[in-house]
Amino acid sequence: MVEKLQLTPKKHPNPYMIGWIKEIGGIRVDECCNVPFSIDKYCDEVYCDIVDMNACHILFGRPCQFDVDVKHSSRKSTSV
Repeated sequence: MVEKLQLTPKKHPNPYMIGWIKEIGGIRVDECCNVPFSIDKYCDEVYCDIVDMNACHILFGRPCQFDVDVKHSSRKSTSV
């Protein structure tokens, strides 16, 4: 995804290991990048850790939702 979107990786300020991504054992997370995104008229940028995996997603968790006071209608699957 980083290459496809031509994002610029940076050294991670606090590298760490995770072990649940692949069955080969732990993976060291030592790079990150900023990913711009837009949903309808809303535009922002999210700070992401870079991990080698076969699928990619940007997960917006509760901190992101509360930081920008996100409101959504999950039943309609549209933003409010």
